Amino acid sequence: MSQRWLRASLALCLSVAGVGTAVDPAAAPPALAAAVEEAAPVATVTVAPAASGVVRPEQDLRVSVVITNTGTEPLPQGSARLLLGDDRLESSADIGAWLLPRDDASLPGGRALDEEDVPELDRGASTRAVAFTIPVDELEFLDGSPWGARPLWVEYRAGDADTVIGRTSVVWAPSDPAREAAFATAVPMTVPSTETGLIEADDLARYTSAAGLLTRQLDAVEGRPIAIGIDPMILVSIRVLGSAAPESAVDWLARLDAVPNETFPLAYGDTDLAAAAQSGGGVLTPQNFGFALDPALFPAAEPTPETDAPATPAPDATPSASAVPDPAAPTTTASPAPGEPDVPTTEELLAWDYTLEGIAWPADNTVVEGDLDTFAAAEGLTTTILAEGNVRAGSESTQAHGRIGDRSVLVADLLLSTLLRDAAAARTTEEWRSAVAALGAALAAVTTEHDGTPPLSLATLDRSRVSLQARAGETVAALDRLDWVDATSLSALLDRPARGTRLVDRPVDEDRLDAIRRLIVANGEEAEFATVAADPADITAPRRLRALALLSQSWRETPDAWIDQVAEFIDESAELRRSVRLVESSDLNINNELQRLPVSIANDLPVPVTVLVEVRSLSPQLHIEQSRVEIPVEANSAAREFVLPVRPLANGRATILISLSTPVGVPIGGATSLTLNVQADWGTPVAIGLGVLVVGLIAAGLYRTSRRNRRDRIRGIADD
Repeated sequence: MSQRWLRASLALCLSVAGVGTAVDPAAAPPALAAAVEEAAPVATVTVAPAASGVVRPEQDLRVSVVITNTGTEPLPQGSARLLLGDDRLESSADIGAWLLPRDDASLPGGRALDEEDVPELDRGASTRAVAFTIPVDELEFLDGSPWGARPLWVEYRAGDADTVIGRTSVVWAPSDPAREAAFATAVPMTVPSTETGLIEADDLARYTSAAGLLTRQLDAVEGRPIAIGIDPMILVSIRVLGSAAPESAVDWLARLDAVPNETFPLAYGDTDLAAAAQSGGGVLTPQNFGFALDPALFPAAEPTPETDAPATPAPDATPSASAVPDPAAPTTTASPAPGEPDVPTTEELLAWDYTLEGIAWPADNTVVEGDLDTFAAAEGLTTTILAEGNVRAGSESTQAHGRIGDRSVLVADLLLSTLLRDAAAARTTEEWRSAVAALGAALAAVTTEHDGTPPLSLATLDRSRVSLQARAGETVAALDRLDWVDATSLSALLDRPARGTRLVDRPVDEDRLDAIRRLIVANGEEAEFATVAADPADITAPRRLRALALLSQSWRETPDAWIDQVAEFIDESAELRRSVRLVESSDLNINNELQRLPVSIANDLPVPVTVLVEVRSLSPQLHIEQSRVEIPVEANSAAREFVLPVRPLANGRATILISLSTPVGVPIGGATSLTLNVQADWGTPVAIGLGVLVVGLIAAGLYRTSRRNRRDRIRGIADD
């Protein structure tokens, strides 16, 4: 069986090590779900060896088995038989093939160790526990067998029902291991989806309570060899509340600051990086949080201590390089005056002393060619954590630190990650012990399939089960106690030379991309419209956070609710862009020589705006004296009336077009037509007519006088 098929199988299946059950039909693809419904077992069998699955020559083998009736009918009295495989599982591929076999795969050769009766099981998840203890002398057949992983399983039979197999693995350890398998673990520290991009105070209090989500996440990993990917939204949400932040949240933040674990930032809100990149949005980041800050919740600034003024240089002194202003240097925010609230800046709200930077962590198996460059160009995310299904390695074993082109990647081992996630989310002690045994065996196989130093591996936890992975730290600690396991750091993986690999395109679902494209387009249109304000971020900052909230990977678990939220965002966007508009008015009468035309503009925004008004006459009866005018409009203004100078030229009905735009020329809505009744003043035309008549009479008189003088000259010449 090829490793590639195994990897694909793991990606499709919900691996539960040691549990004789099939994939949940609701979670499986349609074709697979149909097969699952046909082959669904009548029971599940969890096989949990003691001592993390380590079998030593001087120790009895103890195994706990839990059998659960998952069918719709009672199960009669049956039996459970414990078996140990004859042959060693030589590689990770062998471990995976054993834990997730094909439907037509046969059981390996093995030795029956013991058999116990199982009482009848009522329907409705009724369970029975069976305990096996295999004395040392009954394990003598293992003497002389090589060190390594072996399959361990239980066959459960009850009446006419099909035999159910519960699988796990153990490690026969008659001696010290020849080498160690090193692996690092990365976990996301996130919260459920939000709609605003900030966590409400009540939710923060609940998440950081003694049994809250964030408290449990930190409990699970604190002080363990586990790298924590921190969602910056959590930090900002606590800090923006100032003195109103829940005490439990402030304490939790201080505790997080003190952990010795490696840390690195996730994208804000744990954005779905690959989806945003493939939708043309790049890597979106917050603009600022000023709209969420209440100055009254922050202490007054302390006076700056006085210092001696620096000596004034001589007039002819040459300034040093450090004294010459650098136009490319970032500007610093001026400190508040003493007594004024010390409101944190955006940089201060986001700041954290991370041990690792520049790491992108997109959703599993969602990256395509070009995404890595997008991550690096936008935010300097030069290393990307990829699921193994997103790469094609050059050898059977995947080296965690790889390179695709000139981009660094950390490849999460699919088998180890799947087993780690099962162990971390185990609901019972038996499930956890079974998964830990399988993990230990998988890492043992890593050591036996390599003659030299085994590759460093990476395992990651799942965002979709972040609230259920309370046993993560306990699992890693249990593995680290095994002789052949070295739980190492993420930085150690990065220090190891990268091995070249190739990206396998795994594009995000097109329906999801289409929805995100519409969201990003709407957000871009908002940014253009926001140039109506002196500081566009006053309008766009809260909307950018809302967009980031909807791009969060946490929404992947509730796609229907997410689609509704995206539709609501787009409706809100259209409403926002209608917040500055012309107020319709009835027909107007223009009856003076120079009339001021009244027009009203509404501004529903909480900030003042400036609009450029352009007026164009479509009729010869009216002339626009000033066609473009900049008009300031106050915040929350129902109707700001202004006037435009126009000149009537003739009687009749005239039509004009009025359009609005931002000061930089971005149109606001469409042009509005207005009909005017023009009654031109007759005084001007009459005066003009009389003037023309007088000029005509004078011209005629001059012409007649000239002709008469000419005739007189001609006659005089003739008489001579």
